[in-house]
Amino acid sequence: TLRLHANGNFNLIGTAKYASGKSIGTTSGVATYEINLLSSPTTPLSVDQWFDIVEVNCPNYIVRDSYFHDHRGRGLRIMANNGLVERNRFERLTKCAISIGPELGYWREAGWVNNVTIQNNNFSYIGVDISLSATGIVTPGAI
Repeated sequence: TLRLHANGNFNLIGTAKYASGKSIGTTSGVATYEINLLSSPTTPLSVDQWFDIVEVNCPNYIVRDSYFHDHRGRGLRIMANNGLVERNRFERLTKCAISIGPELGYWREAGWVNNVTIQNNNFSYIGVDISLSATGIVTPGAI
C-alpha cells in the first residue's frame, strides 16, 4: 500500500495499491524513482506528493531479548508497522529508550506506525539528558 500524505502536515489523505518501484537516477543529489501502482490513488496526486510505502518499511519485525545500553541517543527508533518489542533491557540511555512514530519532516524515512506491541521490557536510567526538558524539544512516541 502506498500512503499519500498532505504536504506540510503529513496527514494521511489517500492510498493506492503499490505494484513496484525502481531507481531511475540521481541528479544534483536528488534521487528519482519510478513507482508503479495497481490501482488509482484515492485522491488526486500533486507535484511533490509525499508518500510512504508500507511494504518496504520493514513490517512484521520482532526485537526480542536484546540489550540496549550506554548510548548518547535512544535505544530503538521504531518506524514500521506490525511489530513486537519484548523482553529487552534498556539502560543508561541519554535520550528515550524507544521512539515510535513517523519521520517525514526531515529525513523522510517512514510514515505513520500502527499495530506495535511493546511488552515485558526493563528500563533503567533513561532520558538523563537535560536537553529533553528544553522548550521546543519533541520526540514523538517517546518511551
